[in-house]
Amino acid sequence: MLKVMEASGLNVVRCPRQWRRAALRCLRESLPADLQAVLADALRKTDEADEAAWDGLLVCAPPELTASSIEGAAWVQQVAGNSGVLWAPPGDGAVAERLYAAAARFADDLRIPLTQIAVARHGDYSPKLLSRCGFPKLCELIYLYADLRKLDSRVTPLGEASNEANAGTAGMLEFVPHAARDAQRLSALLERTYRGTLDCPQLEDVRSLSDVLEGYQAQGRYAPDEWFFVSARSEDVGTVILAEHPEFRNWELVYMGVVPERRGCGIGEQIVRFALRRATIRGGERLVLAVDEVNAPGRDVYRRCGLHEWDRRIVYARLHRRP
Repeated sequence: MLKVMEASGLNVVRCPRQWRRAALRCLRESLPADLQAVLADALRKTDEADEAAWDGLLVCAPPELTASSIEGAAWVQQVAGNSGVLWAPPGDGAVAERLYAAAARFADDLRIPLTQIAVARHGDYSPKLLSRCGFPKLCELIYLYADLRKLDSRVTPLGEASNEANAGTAGMLEFVPHAARDAQRLSALLERTYRGTLDCPQLEDVRSLSDVLEGYQAQGRYAPDEWFFVSARSEDVGTVILAEHPEFRNWELVYMGVVPERRGCGIGEQIVRFALRRATIRGGERLVLAVDEVNAPGRDVYRRCGLHEWDRRIVYARLHRRP
């Protein structure tokens, strides 16, 4: 159970129900403008009557708590995939420090494997304070997009096909949909593609594969026919997962991976080209994805396939590895 933190006449406690709206208003107004809209979307998708959803709503206030006495608020939003998203004010003052530390204790109490906050590179969040309170830097994510309405057909031909001609030693690729139907095969393949990955390697073995799959399913509108095994001569060599965000007419490349022994021979590039074609055929206007800044080979593949950077975020995270 979360312990009350007392200092300088201020306590950090779980927000009582009657002060919930005041706390959320305080939290929203404290966030940078770019995060306010994202928080509003998260709140719209959260059932107000689900009391468990608000267990992680914390307030910093004097002992005699009232709506007007709230000095600051934070929310550890529990999301699909046994993960948490931290919403907390920027700055390096005492209120922010107490809220970050209390959020870390809340995540510890619930043994949430991954609790993260993603913020602008040059914002007002203090990396030193976040790290000191238990949220060290995990990675820097680069967000990329391709405008499917303007994509050069020489970069990626747009004809629908189930097989992909591949250069070099990759041979012929086959994209087999409904990969989630064979959970055992998919889990084994994902585990292979995670080995030696350059995308957030610190997350390996943090969550169970069932949690990871649940998290993938929660991205956008879940479409089981957009989960693919990628095979070459009947051998699984990779996988790709796509999801639609219809409110923005975007398709997201949620995950793509190639087994270690088949990397470097063009398979990744052919998977990305397949994803671009698939999203176009499905009526998307953009394909979007995120890549770890340190993943130079992946970034090169995306660049060759016509994707461009539109944003960057620093991710700070608290991890609890599985035994």
